[in-house]
Amino acid sequence: MEIDEVVAIVIHELGHVHHYHLMKITCIVFVFTIFLLTIFSTVYREKSFLEPFGFSHQADFVYVFVFAAIFDPIDFFLSCLFNKFSRNFES
Repeated sequence: MEIDEVVAIVIHELGHVHHYHLMKITCIVFVFTIFLLTIFSTVYREKSFLEPFGFSHQADFVYVFVFAAIFDPIDFFLSCLFNKFSRNFES
């Protein structure tokens, strides 16, 4: 790799620092995590949450498993949006 290429890469990465890209992504991930934990806390230990799926056992892993299965399509959609947002930092 040429020295000019290395300099170009370092300058590019410093541009991310200058424009606070890491801080923006960290804030988005933080808000998303709070959102996810808030939703999970509302359904955790709720019998009515598991009954439609045929579960009567209330072990913690059952709540996590069912919640993950329900949230997976939503997570896919949000991941696509997040990916598009982060790709905008490269232009």
